[in-house]
Amino acid sequence: MRTRRQGPGGVHGSGRGQSAQVAVHEFGHSLGLGHSEVDAAVMAPFYTGYDPNFALHPDDIAGIQTLYGPNVGSPDITMRPEEIPSDVPCTGQFDTITRTSDGGTYAFKGNMVFKLDNNAIGLESGFPTEISSVFADLPNDLDASVFYEDVGKTYFFKGNQYYRFSGTTLDSGYPLSISAKWNGLPNDLDAAFVWSGNGRVYFIKGNQYYRYNRYSEAVDAGYPRPLSVWRGLPASVESAMQWSNSRTYFFSGEEYYRFNDRSFRVDTSYPRSTVQYWIGCELEDLMQATTPTSGSNTFYMSSLAVIMLSSLISLQLRFTPAIGRKALYRRYITLVNDNLSQRQSLQSAAVT
Repeated sequence: MRTRRQGPGGVHGSGRGQSAQVAVHEFGHSLGLGHSEVDAAVMAPFYTGYDPNFALHPDDIAGIQTLYGPNVGSPDITMRPEEIPSDVPCTGQFDTITRTSDGGTYAFKGNMVFKLDNNAIGLESGFPTEISSVFADLPNDLDASVFYEDVGKTYFFKGNQYYRFSGTTLDSGYPLSISAKWNGLPNDLDAAFVWSGNGRVYFIKGNQYYRYNRYSEAVDAGYPRPLSVWRGLPASVESAMQWSNSRTYFFSGEEYYRFNDRSFRVDTSYPRSTVQYWIGCELEDLMQATTPTSGSNTFYMSSLAVIMLSSLISLQLRFTPAIGRKALYRRYITLVNDNLSQRQSLQSAAVT
């Protein structure tokens, strides 16, 4: 009886030199394929050794087409652009993110502003651009921001000052000192938000948070408190906001967290990639944006991309509709084929 080999060389092990083959095998399981009885198939239950000309076996193709149908081209409904323009920076780390009374959602980084598309993953046309071209009189390198939806005002904080905007226009008489209105708040804040759980205003600095009373214009008694009270959040938060769906989101580094008001903790399956789900950069875009395109390093990062994508899809595929699964499958196979082409090119270069 044929059994699966155990240890680092097995199909489900961690042997080196066969990253693409192992990744494709695992991805097949993610798509719903079981083990094949054909020895030469990728989905065979045992590893047959490294093959520099590795490709999908007809049995693998037949199996996936049984589940999802043949490849008939791109679907009629396009959920989002397949490619991100090369001038869109693939970054997910921002100084602050907020909404405005004109319905816009804006992310700020240094001297740049990104207007997020509220109807799809990605950016509005013409963004990113310089802050001064959209928000005149607003400084660069902001600390925090918060949107008061009931009065249509957005407040920006930097150092010991704050700015009040109506849409993208600075209100007369601003900026003012934080101490003039926000009694008890420190300077140099990290984040601010209106929590969807109770409609109260909160500020974060370091590992502490403050609850602010809009009517007394002062921090409530008993604050600050440890940020760890908000279960599941990281040790530091760089930005936060209540979005148009009335959910509260926290941003830290390149990741974001969605908070569950009922359980008072971060939702399961979070954190997620800010750059992927808010800016709209795909994994391939991230590799191109952060990786030199030279020699073996290109192949290494491409192999890493294959493994990373397989892991991501394994976690998220159950939430993906069938039309999305087909698109993911086509994208994955393209990435694997590119990986193999790079490998063969490097081998040819080494021989010559």
